[in-house]
Amino acid sequence: MKYYYPFDTRDDPPLSEVGGKGQSLLQSTRAGFDVPAGLVLTVSFFEPWLVHVQSTEEWRTFVESAVGAEKSERKKKDDDRGGEDHVRDDGQEEGEAEEASEIRTLCDAVKERCSELEFNATQRQELDGALRSCFGVGEERGEGEGEGDSTERQDSPANDVVVAVRSSSPEEDLTGTSFAGGYETTLGVAASSSSDLLEAVLTSFTSMFDHRVVTYKARNGMAPDDPRIAVVVQRQVASEVSGVAFSINPGNNCYDESVISAYYGLGESVVSGT
Repeated sequence: MKYYYPFDTRDDPPLSEVGGKGQSLLQSTRAGFDVPAGLVLTVSFFEPWLVHVQSTEEWRTFVESAVGAEKSERKKKDDDRGGEDHVRDDGQEEGEAEEASEIRTLCDAVKERCSELEFNATQRQELDGALRSCFGVGEERGEGEGEGDSTERQDSPANDVVVAVRSSSPEEDLTGTSFAGGYETTLGVAASSSSDLLEAVLTSFTSMFDHRVVTYKARNGMAPDDPRIAVVVQRQVASEVSGVAFSINPGNNCYDESVISAYYGLGESVVSGT
């Protein structure tokens, strides 16, 4: 069991451990592309957090409702494929709105329980080793710091390293699915700050319980009671111009057209569509 993989690893970890984004970054680095340094915290890294969340009453209540919603979506798709004509009445639409509201409330309750999570001793040790090997960030701590203390790392030659923390789901960006906009990214995180890094990693982890992600999974026949996520921690480049290239025109789904969108700065407005 490995808790992280640096981008320049010689290993070829499975998609189920590093997710779609993480696997692409590892492969791009291996192919010789100029990829800013980084690492992937694996699905296994987050197992203790997931075990804790799944032991809560909020999670059990969520599963009962979310699994029912997934089955309902699957039935609707089966009916559509069967060519049956369905006339939607006001009662159906009202029921679906109530179901969506309930799912959102339950998701928010699970996310609230996530806010109490912290790195355990093993997670902290693995993360410190990863930051040291990838970015040169030291792990010296203030006197008397314990497992739950968020004292900043001291005496590091690379205390100014800034990273982006991004989700990498095993189900993200696969053929036929796209979770764009569902999971959370945090930019401008100081790699030397234990508290900032915990908050950013926790934000990405918690986003897999967001109602948008859960609803999307239900609509695409994915089990909402089997959440998995990896997290990418990557050196952030102070870019003057950033862009996104689409091999298919996202405006009209034309396979014969490519689109490149670019703007000044980090490109947040480009990827958000604004």
